This record gives sequence, C-alpha cells and structure tokens, in this order.
Amino acid sequence: FFFQAEDGIRDSSVTGVQTCALPISEPEIEPAARSTGVRHAFSARGVAALSFASLRAVMVLAAIVTVVRLAGAGGWIAIPVVVVLTFLVTRVFGEITSRWPLEGSVHAWSRQLFGPRTGLLVAWTYLVSYLLYMAAMSFFDAQRVFFVLGLDAPAHLVASVTTLVLVAISTVLNLLRRDIFRLFIVLSALSSLIACVVFGTILLVGHQQRSIGDLLVNADGAPVDLAWLTGPFLLAILWIAHFLMKGFEFPTIVAEEVRDARRTVPRVMTWTLLVAGAAWLYAALALLLSAPAADSLANATSQNTYAAATGAAIEVSLGHEAAWVSAVLMIISTFTAVTIFQLVASRTIWTLARDRQVPFERVLVAVAGDDRVPRNAVIVTGIAASILPFLITSQTSYVLVGASMAPLMLAFLVPIVGRIRAGQRGTWRAGPWTLGRLGIPVAVAAGLAVTLVGLIALMPHTSLYGTDPIPYLAVVGLTVPFDLMPLIVLVLTLASGGLLVRWAFRDGGFHTRNSWAVERDLHVRRTLRHAGTCVTCGAPLAAGTEVSFDPESKRIFCFACEFLD
Repeated sequence: FFFQAEDGIRDSSVTGVQTCALPISEPEIEPAARSTGVRHAFSARGVAALSFASLRAVMVLAAIVTVVRLAGAGGWIAIPVVVVLTFLVTRVFGEITSRWPLEGSVHAWSRQLFGPRTGLLVAWTYLVSYLLYMAAMSFFDAQRVFFVLGLDAPAHLVASVTTLVLVAISTVLNLLRRDIFRLFIVLSALSSLIACVVFGTILLVGHQQRSIGDLLVNADGAPVDLAWLTGPFLLAILWIAHFLMKGFEFPTIVAEEVRDARRTVPRVMTWTLLVAGAAWLYAALALLLSAPAADSLANATSQNTYAAATGAAIEVSLGHEAAWVSAVLMIISTFTAVTIFQLVASRTIWTLARDRQVPFERVLVAVAGDDRVPRNAVIVTGIAASILPFLITSQTSYVLVGASMAPLMLAFLVPIVGRIRAGQRGTWRAGPWTLGRLGIPVAVAAGLAVTLVGLIALMPHTSLYGTDPIPYLAVVGLTVPFDLMPLIVLVLTLASGGLLVRWAFRDGGFHTRNSWAVERDLHVRRTLRHAGTCVTCGAPLAAGTEVSFDPESKRIFCFACEFLD
C-alpha cells in the first residue's frame, strides 16, 4: 500500500489520508463482517461501578446464611481469606492488562502467551462458566421475586419460566443505549454499598449481642479445629469465592472500551475488590454479632434453601419489613450482576467472532446502533442462559454455581502460568503498571490460589449439591449423584472446547484472523478532522468519522478493515 499522512494530531483527531490501494494478495480472506469496533465508553468511574455492581456487596446478607448452614458461624473467616486470594490475582491481571488492554482479557492474553488454539479453549471455558453463572443467579432471583410477593416457593418449572423472563429483560437492557446501561449499573452499585453500610450499622449499634470470640465455632457450636479447616471451611471458601472471585476482572474484559486502560484498569480492579471485601466483612460480622443465635439463621433455610436465606438474615434481627427491603435490594443487585455477566459473555463471543473462530462469525461479529453493541452475541447468550435451569431439577442454582467455578479458575490459571513462563524466559515486557521484581512470585501465589479454589469446586459436596442422581444418566442405567456434576461439567467443557478448536483450525487456521497480530487490537481510536480514505479498502471516510489509527505507521483504517488479515 502507498499512502501519505500528515503527522499533526491535535485534540484526539487525525488528518485525512490519501491512499492508492493495491489488490489484496489473498482475496479470499475478507473481513468477518462489514462492522464497526467497540467504542471507548467507560471512564474510570464507570468501569469501577461495573466491577462493584458485579461483586454485589448487599448479597452478603443472604450469602452469610448459607455459609452458616455449611460451616457454622466461623465461616465468616472465609471472607478475608478469599479477598486475599483474589487480591493476588488482581495484581497479576493488572500487570498483564497494562501490557495488553484487550477486549476479552483472559482469552486474549492466553492467545498472546500460548497461541490462538489455547486462547480459543480458554475463551470457551470462560464463556461456559459465565453462562452457567447467569442461569444460577437468575434462578435465585426468581425465588426472591416470589418471596417479596409473599407467595410460596415456586415449583421448578415455574421458577425456570420466571428465570427465562428475567434473562429476557436483561437481554433487552443490554441492547439499550450505553448511557442508560451505565446509569443502571451506577445506581445498583451505590444502593448495594449503602445497604451494606446502613444495615450493618443499625445491627451493630442497636442489636449487638455477642463478641467476635463467640463466632469462632463450627456448625455444631464447637470451637473451630483442624478438621473444620479441611472440611466445612472449604465449603465456606467456595461459597464466598463464587461472589468475590467472579466480577473483579470485568474491567479487563472491556479494556478496549476504557479510556487509558493500561493505567485505569489495574487501579480500578484493586480498589473495587478492597471496597467490596470490606463491605462484605462489615455486614457479615454485624449480622452474626446481632443474631440471637447463629443456628437460627441456618434453621430458617430449612423449608426453602433458595428464598428463605433472602429474608431470614435480616428478619431474625430487624423484623419482616426490613427483610422485605433487603430482599428487594438483593433482587436489584443480582439482576444487575446478571446483566453484566451477559455483557461479559457477549463480549467473549464477539472477540471469537472477530477472530473468525466460531460458526456464524459474520452474524455474531455484527454490532448495531451508535453505541456499537454486539446485538446478536447478546441475544445468543440470553438464549443459552435461559435454557440451562430447565435441564437441572435438583438444587438447581447450587449445582450451576459449583459447576461454573472450576472452568473459570482454569481460565484464570492459563494466563497466570503464561506470565510466569514469560518472566522466566525473559520475554516479558511490562506496561506502564508493573509489579517489577515481584511479578513472578506474585504470579506463583495467584496460580496456587486459583488452583485451590478450582480443586475445592471439583470436590463432591453432598451438603451443597444434594444426593439425588443425575436424571439424564439414570435413563441409561448410571447412578451418578449431583455432587459429581462440577467434575462432569468441566470434562464436557474441555471436550466440547477441543472440538471447537479442531473445527476453527481445521485448515491450519488459514481462514482465521491473524491472532498473533495484537497490534491490530491496540490501535488507537481517533476522529478524523478532515475527510480521508481507509488505507486497506479505499473507502471514503467523512470528516468526524471515528477510525482506528496506527500511531507508528500513521495509517488509518475503517473499523471493518481493522480486523482484516
């Protein structure tokens, strides 16, 4: 290609470019679709709200009841433990993001560190994890809706249909204008934080009945011991981790949509985790210190393990009205989180379609509206999450939650291992935010943390998943209990991911986008000051058009050609 460009770039704009494009040497390689890229739409505050809303601080009011049921009052210790484990991961992810602020995060990083095949497999496990989690949280929310309305717990079919409706509403919200979506997230994040502070303060000031020492007991009321640490406490870690280890990484997922992502994302990820962890610990201790007895919280869930926890935590100490208010806030918080999970899952599908590594990529890569939302990818994630609750009839949400943890921890582990390997080989090149000499030691600690949580998720936990046999296997004469479902889901995820990798690279990857060319993803978004021409396709570009600009070569691309090999 031959081109001329003026070097003057003022006020985030570039001048026009005159081109004389030669024929492409391999004309059969075309853009996945005549589409546009995602827009820089998140500020530091916006992406912080995204992360905090997904961590759902207000959910501690219900989650601590499940923790008490599983591990006794001493289960609150799992909160600071999980915060520390997650903090290690944020350090590593922040450093990798500072080098590669790419849409899709763990998928894109694994692609750069290990190659496109590994990147695709990681993307698949990550996608499956959040689809399962979307379904689980929506199913829980369906139960809370009936609780708020004063109705009896719904039958499984009714709850599943209600889940479908909630996911449909979430899908519509994801398709609305970005400013409406951001406002909804900010309001949800603020209400969640305020609820934790208000309820926690009321409980501590007017209802405290015991000391911290009274809470260091197991489910039987005996002091915690080594057997508790290696048994029930692991369940408490798993349950808390499914809140605090899912969502903290969301700023990295939308890195291409964040202004100055190399510096903003690492800071935001760390502070939102610490604030959310502090809110969780404050509200959990306030609740346990004020409850007449820890077992009163656990016993309140005996009739309905789903919805009873929603109000029991507050109702025991503050009465039904306060419990009703807290349940409404939990519904809003969980629904917001589901909406964010759908955004993340859709962005994962979009990045795979952009790399032409999934079927129907021309449809899935298309974006719509001024905000350039990947509409078709959003709809696909909504359909998939709506179907899942219908497939499991026993302990539905608990099984889906447990099954979603191991694939996610595996997806986290791969780029962490890649960071360690790159550091040992001397090929790591740090971005503006770096851990320096602590990079490899912190990455090793983070790798051990996610491995621990992943192994805990794969353990058979009868008290969490129940003992009912999996009905689909019972049909063929196999009696397999639900507590093995997480392991089965992980195996199926890896097997199906392997088939997808084989399909995507059936011709050696010739038809896929050059996944190693990361600089294409890191082109700068700019607005043309004067009319110009795309350096690849020769399409005329009017003044004011947003384009992709390569600061090194001074070339501009329309968004369709930005993704052309």
